[in-house]
Amino acid sequence: MKKLNRIIIVDDDPINNMICKAVIKNDYKALDVVSFEHPEKALDYIKNEYSSEKTKESTILLLDINMPIISGWQFLDHFGEFSFATKDAIIVYILSSSISEIDKATAAKNNYIKGYLEKPFNNQTLSGIMRDLKLEAV
Repeated sequence: MKKLNRIIIVDDDPINNMICKAVIKNDYKALDVVSFEHPEKALDYIKNEYSSEKTKESTILLLDINMPIISGWQFLDHFGEFSFATKDAIIVYILSSSISEIDKATAAKNNYIKGYLEKPFNNQTLSGIMRDLKLEAV
């Protein structure tokens, strides 16, 4: 079973970020939770925090798709430029209020996206992710 050491939230809505953090910390107090309202800052963080070395621990990234300046889709284009080790360490889930079948289909075709989650984020969603990925928090 792989270890989960961090969850990164990328959403321009600070209230959603606060809700996600509260849900995560409710069940996993020791887990590192980092949130960004600006996707560019999240990309810089990933670039600086994740080296080309293989890691035994995983990170979940919860990504909104409808954001100004850089959308979630554009974020994934930049994410695709990172090293294989970085992309391998980060498990991406779309977390969106969009119920568009086009968005869901686009997400399903993207190799970097593990799943599509609808807001609001809650404990059942988090439990499902942990169970499906066979992860345990460090």
